[in-house]
Amino acid sequence: MEIHIRNATPKDARAMARIIIRAGRQGEESFPYKFPHYEEYPEDNMECTVNMLQTYMLGKDPVWDFKAMVAEVKLDDQSMLTISVAVWEVSAFAENIAEQRDQVVDSYEEVTNNGCENRRDADPARLEEWTKALDNARRQFLGPNGPVNGPLSYLHLQHIFTEPSYQKNGAATKLLFWGMRKADEHKLAIGAFASPMGQQFLCGLDFKIIAPVKVQVEGQEEFVVVTCMSRQAKS
Repeated sequence: MEIHIRNATPKDARAMARIIIRAGRQGEESFPYKFPHYEEYPEDNMECTVNMLQTYMLGKDPVWDFKAMVAEVKLDDQSMLTISVAVWEVSAFAENIAEQRDQVVDSYEEVTNNGCENRRDADPARLEEWTKALDNARRQFLGPNGPVNGPLSYLHLQHIFTEPSYQKNGAATKLLFWGMRKADEHKLAIGAFASPMGQQFLCGLDFKIIAPVKVQVEGQEEFVVVTCMSRQAKS
């Protein structure tokens, strides 16, 4: 199967969102944790995921700069089908930074709502705790957690997902290789937070486990654990 990769555009957001949702529901423990009401409100999850991706690709995030990419295969009718997606936080070397990048963000709400503060599929407290826990882990284990806190020394793998029926065909690996080449070119490490399935995938590509990160809202019994991982640049 010949796989092509290319830069994503805002027009790809809906196809990318479908992959993120389907793959997330199948293999990510964090999905039901963050979105316990998905079954009742799947449309909210879709629209907010599309909104998030468009925010990435249009450079509207007030803190980070992102690079979104897709992997495609050609169907029998010669049309192209998107089968895998990756989103990289590239603030460490981005040339076209967001206009508001130097703006100090006073609250997590400013960077997490993306116009979806009233979404019905999610648990708001868990979303907030997820953002705080991962942000703290980035600061503790990977380095500065934003351009306003000093120069970044790593790329961050924000998302990487493959359509379940096309998994284990090398699409995600090909997307990951793009970031690995960029990181080596700029002498940067790569950071990521991985599910158990993602941890196995990344360990096979020279990533090392740094620490588990537990996400739990005070007063709730439910929690989820992701693994902070890193890959060092190759000379």
